[in-house]
Amino acid sequence: MSALTNDHVKKMAAECGADLCGIAPVGRFADAPAGFHPQDILESTRSVVAFAVRLPDSAFASRNPVPYTFFATHALDEVSRLTYELVRRLDRMGVVAVPVPSQPYEYWDAGTMTGKGIVSLRHIAAKAGLGTITRNHLLTSRRYGNRIALGAVLLDADVAPDPPCLDPRCPDGCNLCRDHCPVGAISDEGVDQRLCRSVAEGLNERGFYLYWCRVCREKCPLSKGEGDPEANVPAEGW
Repeated sequence: MSALTNDHVKKMAAECGADLCGIAPVGRFADAPAGFHPQDILESTRSVVAFAVRLPDSAFASRNPVPYTFFATHALDEVSRLTYELVRRLDRMGVVAVPVPSQPYEYWDAGTMTGKGIVSLRHIAAKAGLGTITRNHLLTSRRYGNRIALGAVLLDADVAPDPPCLDPRCPDGCNLCRDHCPVGAISDEGVDQRLCRSVAEGLNERGFYLYWCRVCREKCPLSKGEGDPEANVPAEGW
């Protein structure tokens, strides 16, 4: 197997449907909580590839929750599809590639209704240069803002990394996401998932699962990003 290059991995991810892609060395995860380090999932992890699929702005055009649910659900499906295809390509090259899906996950605190993925996709994306974790605790990229769905793959190969991003940064004194949250779920410590889940998602009377609330995404002044294809070079992009 020839050495994987940064450009090669990003090209494959783009061909599989990724809108953003970045790579981090496993050494950047020294601060990961016990049990949630990439090497807790794949002991031989040497590089971590993060990628994102953009949600169209049209997903936010209607106040009715059904169209937004359609877009959000299909974005997650698209991330799953491209993750599987990227892993297949890497596997054929002799690279061990283990996916980090957003769900299912094992950690669940029933009392606080807190779930945690096997490795935090937000933190993977930040360490791989896709963007920063902003005051609403969402991963926010300069190019597409927070209107993205994240995925990641752990590799047993060394790949030249991208630098972490230092921006975007929340405007000084901005608390729009927190002030508009209908249940006050957002704080410096994180998002109270019990409060958030009470208004953000659930079954309607017919039994259909809907995403009801996206205020923390919409009210953020960084929500849509800059839309500039050069906005995150070199960390994000081609």
